Amino acid sequence: MIENTVARNCQFEKRISLRDSSETFANLISIGTSCSKFEAGVIAEKAHEVFRLGPYGDDSTLQPGQMIWKAIDALEPPGKPLSECIFKTIRLKIKSKQDVFDLIRKIDSHADIYMALKNPGDELWDKNESKYIQSLKMFGVTQPISMLLAAHQKFSKSDFVKLLNIVSVISFRYNVIGGLNPNEQEKVYNKVGLKISTSENVNLQIVKKLLMQIYVSDESFKASFSQKSLKINGRNKKLIKYILFSIERHLTSIAYDLENDKYSIEHIFPENPNENWDCFNDDQFIERIGNYVVLEVSKNRDIGNKDFNAKRIIYKSSLFALTKRVEDEYTQWNESNLQKHQDWMAKQAITVWKLNNI
Repeated sequence: MIENTVARNCQFEKRISLRDSSETFANLISIGTSCSKFEAGVIAEKAHEVFRLGPYGDDSTLQPGQMIWKAIDALEPPGKPLSECIFKTIRLKIKSKQDVFDLIRKIDSHADIYMALKNPGDELWDKNESKYIQSLKMFGVTQPISMLLAAHQKFSKSDFVKLLNIVSVISFRYNVIGGLNPNEQEKVYNKVGLKISTSENVNLQIVKKLLMQIYVSDESFKASFSQKSLKINGRNKKLIKYILFSIERHLTSIAYDLENDKYSIEHIFPENPNENWDCFNDDQFIERIGNYVVLEVSKNRDIGNKDFNAKRIIYKSSLFALTKRVEDEYTQWNESNLQKHQDWMAKQAITVWKLNNI
């Protein structure tokens, strides 16, 4: 009972202390910038909201015109418990009323860009920017956002688009196909983002060079792609279509719309195989990238579990060069030929997702 009373008293004193600190902060802003108490209160409230002042700044003393808060070190990996993270104290000196409102505008601007980087449909983006941000969203990749936020402030529009392209290629090789550790990748992005923010002489070529440490080599990428499986589900359905359409564009220079519902994914070795498919000993081949082609919905609807000879006739009449190739190259579909086809796809993928020309 005594312990509970002591704990409640400590919490009460802490709340009083925080309230007094907030009022002191607002008064210091009002005196230091010659603004009204109402304006100072709004600024103080905004500072607490954005910089999480209070519990994070209990051990620091505010000086006139200062904001003090603690932030997690940029190199700490996602998911690490806060109690184990390294924190750094950050002090911001406000010298004038104009500094205060410049800060607030900057905070609001960063918040808008941060949200836009997660929304390819945001009005901030043009067609090219939207395309790459859509790719990152489809890949489920968020690690480069802090770096892209810094780059958006510093780079020209054309260089920012090129950086989005670079990040998209790296993400496809590293995250989608390689399935490599995203924590190590995020450390690199954070270091590069910090360099962009704090250095005057950083350009796109320097950033590209720094990012090469997380660019998966052609050899490793080809090996991973050759063995890659993707189960069709909500997100992967679009991702598989993206992979097939990207290789199709490489072969024919024709760009197909991912959102077009006239085209669907076809399993060559069917999801529910019958006696016609006893040449496969392992159902894992059903989800291999090399077992997928794109077909017009009307043709896919009728193809079902037909044997490969019957499917070849339908594939031959398809719009897609990648689908026609299966008919042209193979008279039977088995584990060996599926692997050959996926190996060939991997060779095309090296060219499709490559940084050389960016």
